[in-house]
Amino acid sequence: GTKVSILVGPTGTGKSVWAPVQLLRSRIGREGRILVTQPRLVTLRTSKKKGEDTSTPGFVAKHLLGADAVGAGQEVGVLFSGESSKQDRYTRLLYVTDGILIRWILSGQLGRFSVVVIDEAHEQSSNMELIFALMRYHLPLYPRLRLVIASATMDIERFQNFFGAGDPSRVFVAQPEQPTTLKVIHDRWPDGPEGYAVKLPGFEVPE
Repeated sequence: GTKVSILVGPTGTGKSVWAPVQLLRSRIGREGRILVTQPRLVTLRTSKKKGEDTSTPGFVAKHLLGADAVGAGQEVGVLFSGESSKQDRYTRLLYVTDGILIRWILSGQLGRFSVVVIDEAHEQSSNMELIFALMRYHLPLYPRLRLVIASATMDIERFQNFFGAGDPSRVFVAQPEQPTTLKVIHDRWPDGPEGYAVKLPGFEVPE
């Protein structure tokens, strides 16, 4: 199968939160850790509103995985420069900045992960361009590693040719259009009424 997938959809379709959880709970997630990059540090920093962690990792941990917190001993972790490490050997879904990913690519540490998700790929920056170039070169060195590129907007054909070496069919494209509501989550989850989605905190099967 393909090693590179492109996920293009407007805000609210679950690219940053629901897609990583689906990967985590899939067969691919059992093969290794899931790494998700966030280009904006503000989405990783813990911000307390009414005592609740409003960061992206915090939302995923509490509302989608039913965890008490993010960090050591938890399934969801976060790591960025200037912050004490909130991850350990128990971490299976790790959110990092793009700078951390670049450092790990160059130091040969991608073998610890089964999937790398590059979120907000439409953010134009020198870091993002460098990540794309490095991933195209290094991806073949890790036979079990998959790459997911998520973006609100994207020149799909350009990315298919870039990562598919001129063969667009080597790059899978998914384009969700509906906002990620409980009903959409239920309908998309492959196991139906008996699946993992029903066990989400506060989840009720939609009518």
